[in-house]
Amino acid sequence: MSPFVFRWRTRPGRYSRGTDTEGKIRMKTLVAAGILALTGVLTVAVGVANADEVEVEGNYSSEGGCLADGPHVEITHNDNIYTHWDCRFGPDGFWHVWLSN
Repeated sequence: MSPFVFRWRTRPGRYSRGTDTEGKIRMKTLVAAGILALTGVLTVAVGVANADEVEVEGNYSSEGGCLADGPHVEITHNDNIYTHWDCRFGPDGFWHVWLSN
């Protein structure tokens, strides 16, 4: 056996050469816990990456008008979850308010 192979300690002063099932179970548990933790972190990242955006009905002929009304825009459904607003120039030649969280 290679001197670089990790061996679990079975009894004081003695090392196993692969016959220690308790050590294998510990290693499998450690690997499973690591995979579970990584999956949790990736799931949180996906939730942040899919942030909602909604365009508010209406349009503005100038950016100044959009910026003046933007902070006061409210929608009828789930208004409390949208915490940020943005004015964007649309393909129709008017400014539109967008809400995001």
